[in-house]
Amino acid sequence: AGVVRQYYLEGWHAQGTADASASLTPSAALVKCTMIHGGRPMRFQAPSGEWVDTRTRHGPTISYGYGLLDLSSVLWFGASSSFVMKSYDDVTISEGQLLTYCFDVTSNASDFRVSIVWTDPPGSPGAA
Repeated sequence: AGVVRQYYLEGWHAQGTADASASLTPSAALVKCTMIHGGRPMRFQAPSGEWVDTRTRHGPTISYGYGLLDLSSVLWFGASSSFVMKSYDDVTISEGQLLTYCFDVTSNASDFRVSIVWTDPPGSPGAA
């Protein structure tokens, strides 16, 4: 999580190179989202002895979460990366409000991933 936070703080997300003028203090939700997208499938042996391949499942597993963390697949470094990253942070919406984002995904795109992640406000002490 520290490397992901540093990536945004140093402004790498804007042009794929360090840019102090683009520095962004990422929310916990943005760091979480970035790390979720960095998860790669893995194989593991279940307690029954059966080998499980997480590529055949969608979403996290109880044993290995989102898989092996591969930050090179999610932290964009400009032309040296084989993908484009777009992130939005601290976007606030009100009840009943609609936000629309449009993306042009070409037919030869290998992977298009979207996540919505948020951080709940703190609860009230003693609330049930």
